[in-house]
Amino acid sequence: MDNLDIEVLSEVPADYSFEQFKDETKDSIHYWFKPAIMTDTLIFKVSHASHIDTAAVRMRELFADSLIISPTKTTAMKLKDTMKLSASVPLVSFDPEKLQIMAKDSSLVEGTIHLDKTYNLAEISFPKTESQSYKIQLFPGALTDFFGRENDTIRLSASTKASADYGTLDLSLVNVARFPIIVQLVDSKFNVIAEDYLTDDRKVYFDEVSPAKYYLRIIYDDNKNGRWDPGNFLERLQPEKVVYYPSLIDVRANWSLIETFVLK
Repeated sequence: MDNLDIEVLSEVPADYSFEQFKDETKDSIHYWFKPAIMTDTLIFKVSHASHIDTAAVRMRELFADSLIISPTKTTAMKLKDTMKLSASVPLVSFDPEKLQIMAKDSSLVEGTIHLDKTYNLAEISFPKTESQSYKIQLFPGALTDFFGRENDTIRLSASTKASADYGTLDLSLVNVARFPIIVQLVDSKFNVIAEDYLTDDRKVYFDEVSPAKYYLRIIYDDNKNGRWDPGNFLERLQPEKVVYYPSLIDVRANWSLIETFVLK
């Protein structure tokens, strides 16, 4: 969606406005507009770099979507984590005065809210300590959506573990052919647990890693866009090279693991 321009070509009212955000898990863009238009199809001009195309989007039945806000994960938070809330409708503003965070001893913790417009997330940041639990409340009006609707009271809870419940990984790389590279620690389902982006030769350090066995891989980011890219047959481009560590990494609680990855 970076540098993507979407322009409506169909005839629309003068007060027409829109919001768009990228789906976190799918290769899709969610496009919201107002006011409602009584037509069966909208025509768009879509531009990106030197590519221009038109898209005809058939309209589904229009109805008023409810504003539903929910946390993206419910597991224990790490000290450096940010609480992220997803919303069913684009969020456009927030009121930080309507956020309250309380530790288990009933002391108030100062927090901040940030809106990630790319993925339509409300991110709540606050200082955390080990082995602590927190109660988070968003009072009515803390968040406002694209249609001017506000949230009802939202009550959330969060907790942290002790540092001894996690392990660390200190990694040295040898024979890296070129930079930049992406170093990733992935679980058995190949979900990225931790990653680091290297533009030069240095060590990699992953902390607060939950005990488990992981795969370790290196991605040569040849086009420098921060992610792995597949090949393109028409442009005769090979997929970006991925190199896996030859064995599983066994991370244990309260354990500092030191490894050397010799690339061939």
